[in-house]
Amino acid sequence: MLLKFEMAHLLIDLNQQLHITEQMIDQELDKRLKEKLKQESRTKSYTAVLDEVVDEFFKVFMLEHSTDIQKLVQVHTARLQNGDSR
Repeated sequence: MLLKFEMAHLLIDLNQQLHITEQMIDQELDKRLKEKLKQESRTKSYTAVLDEVVDEFFKVFMLEHSTDIQKLVQVHTARLQNGDSR
């Protein structure tokens, strides 16, 4: 159970430090989703199209921020190994 909470804390830290939510809004993923649904609604489900849009976003995001993500994960892991928790 503690591990689940720590994973949630890590995700919150990543979002706060890297502004993931803001970037998703800035890149207008909702509009991308609507456009793709218009193009592919006959052949793919909403969930499949949503997965594609989110996957595309995170592929680019991970490439651009991989170093920052590694650093944040290392800091988080070191904190846990030292017995620190929130």
